[in-house]
Amino acid sequence: MNRRFIFFMFSFVFCLCTMAQENTKCKTGEFASDFTFLDYKGKELYMSDVNVQYTVLFFYNPDCEHCQKYLNKLKKDRLLTTYVKQKTLAVVAVAVETTEEAFNDKFFDLPIDWIKGYCEECEEIIEHYLMKVPAIFVIDDIKMVIKSDITPNELESFLKTIIPNQQ
Repeated sequence: MNRRFIFFMFSFVFCLCTMAQENTKCKTGEFASDFTFLDYKGKELYMSDVNVQYTVLFFYNPDCEHCQKYLNKLKKDRLLTTYVKQKTLAVVAVAVETTEEAFNDKFFDLPIDWIKGYCEECEEIIEHYLMKVPAIFVIDDIKMVIKSDITPNELESFLKTIIPNQQ
């Protein structure tokens, strides 16, 4: 009887801890947590300084094969490219838990008009956003999360709905 009780209590506490961790991640309908990252010159940038109607946050790792697949799909998204050129939308691509050298080695893989950066430790980002990489979030001009942890295909579909008159 005691073993069952201990197992039950352990399982219960584990589930509560897991749920508590998941609840700290930015979700749709919540305000996005601000974070800092470094650009290729080592200058500190803040997510909150991006002032456009919509911001796509793309968290990735330069050495991650799955991240490269996401990146390639994002680069091919014509609607995303159009909105970035129109300055209706900005893409903030942050290489997480990587070094300056690894980021700089793949810097030119990213579109020139994206806001690009990296972080080595990334506590703020991991705590508030990431369960895994790659990860894509969409936030609006008041920094409200509109979509959380979506795929490039989901982003493409979503972009068609948020600004329908510009298609």
